[in-house]
Amino acid sequence: MAIICFVIVGVFVPSISSDENIDDQIDQQQTEGSVDQIISSNGWVAQSFRPTIESLTKIELYVYKHSEATGNLTVGIRTSLSEGDLTSASLPASIIPSNPEWITFDLPDMSVVLNETYYIVCRTSYGSENIFGWYGSNDNPYSRGEGYYSPDHGSTWSGINDGNFDCRFKTYGIGDNDTKIKIEYIVGDVGGEIAFGIKNTGDSDINKMSVNVILDGGLVLTGKRYKQTFQDITFSPGESLHLNVTPVIGIGKTKITISVSTPEIDTVTKTADGLLLLFYVYVYPTT
Repeated sequence: MAIICFVIVGVFVPSISSDENIDDQIDQQQTEGSVDQIISSNGWVAQSFRPTIESLTKIELYVYKHSEATGNLTVGIRTSLSEGDLTSASLPASIIPSNPEWITFDLPDMSVVLNETYYIVCRTSYGSENIFGWYGSNDNPYSRGEGYYSPDHGSTWSGINDGNFDCRFKTYGIGDNDTKIKIEYIVGDVGGEIAFGIKNTGDSDINKMSVNVILDGGLVLTGKRYKQTFQDITFSPGESLHLNVTPVIGIGKTKITISVSTPEIDTVTKTADGLLLLFYVYVYPTT
C-alpha cells in the first residue's frame, strides 16, 4: 500500500465596479452530494463560506423545485445568520427546474473581506406549495464552512448533521485568488522513494489538499498511481511541505507528474523525467 506523508517546514460593504471584459472566476465551491435539504416558507437553508477573492459577483446552487412551486427562490448573502442580507437575488419558480441543476443567481457586485465567514441564505415566499430543494453531502466535503437549517424562517439556526453537511454551491468573483501553491522540487532516493516539496505562496491558510502522483512509462511494478487527500490541516502562507511517496518499484525511463489541488484553486502540476532501477528512483534535475 502506498503512503503519502508530509512534514511542515517551516459590516461595511462598498460596491465595486466591474470590467465587462474581465470574466468572473470561481472562488469557493462544493460540488459533491445527493442529499437534499428542503426549502419552504418556514424552512430556510444556509451555507457558510470564506472567500479568497475580494469580490463576490454571482453564486451557483444545485437546486430544484417541487412541481407545484410558484413563488420566488431568494438567495441572500450575510455576515451573520441573525442579521439581514448584504445583497440578494431572486428567481421565479418558472426558472428553477424540477430536477436538480446548477442555477445561477447574479448578485449585485460587492466587496468581501478575505477569509471572513459569509453565509448564503436560501429561502422562498409564503405558501404551502412553494417547496424547493438544495442538494449537498453529509460527509463534510467543504472545510471552509458548513450547512445550516432554520425551521422558523430565519429566527433560529442549527448546523445540519452536527455540522457535517455542506450544500452544493459555487461562488464567483473578479480578481486574483489569494491561495496559491508552488511545487518546488521533485527528487528520488533509494528504497523506491519519490519526494517533492510544496509551498503555500498565497496569503491564506489551506485546510484541505489533494495530491496525485502518476508515473507514465517504463515497467512500473508498484507505485504507478498514488492519490491522497489531506483534510483539516493548517498549511499557512509561507510554509513548505516535504512529501514523499513510497514504495515505487520498476525498471526503465518514466515521466513523473505531480498535481496538487485545493477547493480554492485550480490544479497545480509539475513533471520530471525519471529512471527506475528496481528499488532506486533517479529523477533528472528540473528547473
